[in-house]
Amino acid sequence: MNAPPDDVLARAVAAARLSPCAKSKRGATAFNFARTYNEYKAAFHNVRALGVCDGSSGCMAACATHCLHAEARLVMSWRDGDENLDVVHVKVVDGVLVAGGPPSCADCAKLLWQRKAAAVWLYETGPVWRRYPILEFLALSIKNAMKGTK
Repeated sequence: MNAPPDDVLARAVAAARLSPCAKSKRGATAFNFARTYNEYKAAFHNVRALGVCDGSSGCMAACATHCLHAEARLVMSWRDGDENLDVVHVKVVDGVLVAGGPPSCADCAKLLWQRKAAAVWLYETGPVWRRYPILEFLALSIKNAMKGTK
């Protein structure tokens, strides 16, 4: 499989389109990669916990402390037994899927690792889909977060 299934991808993109974030509209969903049918989890988008995201420099500076990422919201919805799921993370601009950059959020990566996600799919420059096994995703997220890569 070179990309997430179309129906799974459509759910993640639809969620990202609902994001009220003016900086970066993101969405995430999960599915069971090992099964022959797609068992989804709900799809979520990123939100600001307090106030409204206006895309200003002040809002962007406070993003790390004020925003709840789509992956974090997704993981919080998982029940006991929700393990070995692949997570699909997307970014949209004007409602269209675009490359979202490399793994860079250590907080989300740690949550996904703790909840035993199997892997994370990212749409990258190329354009190409890349499936990162969770330990690789975690290591790269921490490394890139320390470098300030976004």
